[in-house]
Amino acid sequence: MRLEYNGVVYGLLSASAPAHLLEDDEERELIEEVAGDIGFALHELEIEKGLKRSEKKFRSYVENAPVGVFIVDEKGNYLEVNETACNITGYSEEELLEMNVADLQLPEVIDDIRESFQELLETGEMKGELPYLRKDGSKGYFVVNAVRISGDRYLGYTLDITKRKEAEKKLERATLGTLQALNRTIEAKDEYTGEHIDRVQEISVEVGKKMGLSEERMEQIRYASILHDIGKLGVPDSILGKPGELTKEEWKEMEKHPQIGERIVGQVDQLSRAAKIIGQHQEHYDGSGYPEGLEGEEITLEARIVAVADAWDAMRTDRPYREALPKEKAVSELKENAGTQFDPRIVEIVLDMVKGEEVDLIKPS
Repeated sequence: MRLEYNGVVYGLLSASAPAHLLEDDEERELIEEVAGDIGFALHELEIEKGLKRSEKKFRSYVENAPVGVFIVDEKGNYLEVNETACNITGYSEEELLEMNVADLQLPEVIDDIRESFQELLETGEMKGELPYLRKDGSKGYFVVNAVRISGDRYLGYTLDITKRKEAEKKLERATLGTLQALNRTIEAKDEYTGEHIDRVQEISVEVGKKMGLSEERMEQIRYASILHDIGKLGVPDSILGKPGELTKEEWKEMEKHPQIGERIVGQVDQLSRAAKIIGQHQEHYDGSGYPEGLEGEEITLEARIVAVADAWDAMRTDRPYREALPKEKAVSELKENAGTQFDPRIVEIVLDMVKGEEVDLIKPS
């Protein structure tokens, strides 16, 4: 009898039996069934051997992969990690297997991590660039791609991109330096603008921190607050330096500066979000601002922050057409315009900062 399964012969079964049994069809069928069962068992053993060979080869690939490879459960606990994952994080395999993905994250981005992990649980896949903390406390960045491989198991790949991020930051700093130099030329046209830029940046960044903005968003609000008036390069000197009230036509020219600034800064890919903030920083919470008449949540949070910081410092600084307002009057103006010109939540934060003397850095002259 041939020992075969699905047309593959694994051997022969030779047996001695009395002649009368072999003449019995039922007995022959029984012997053939036994041979078939043995053939199936040999087939299964062959598959198992093949799977073990494949698993061994795959594990060798994983262990020697130039990217970090890990498996986590539905709670984010590490179940398996390769050597590269250990090298990236600085933790040993034993240490990582006692940890959760959240243990590697910075406190300020933990909400973003939870959101990404929730996406993995719901859709079965996720990818993104995330900061992480090494065992020695230093900060790095990696790209993460993860997919579901079973009901409660998720396979992820990480590639460390810290050097790339550092190079990008150097490029951004160089770009920002160029834009700041350009921005300073506004001082030649409008002497009020120079120190105003620095103060608006300080206030905007502090408010952003208190509102829990991510590091990336904080970086963009810093750029936007520094560059928010760069569009004034396109406004005639006669309007910027006019000592009296502007005419209706002159205001139309002045109101072009957010869009001009957005176009200038938007030419730098890394500053696309900052450009949007600049384009919206003169919008009003009730929709009465310019240039688009946006209202409420239609205006980015960062633009709403810069708007309050800009207005506060403008009120507390001498302008070509009026002297700086006393602190009490400026506070009253913010309160009166909360919910109309300004986001009331941001006004409340700024007023708390004023009360704690965190904001009122410049005294009226």
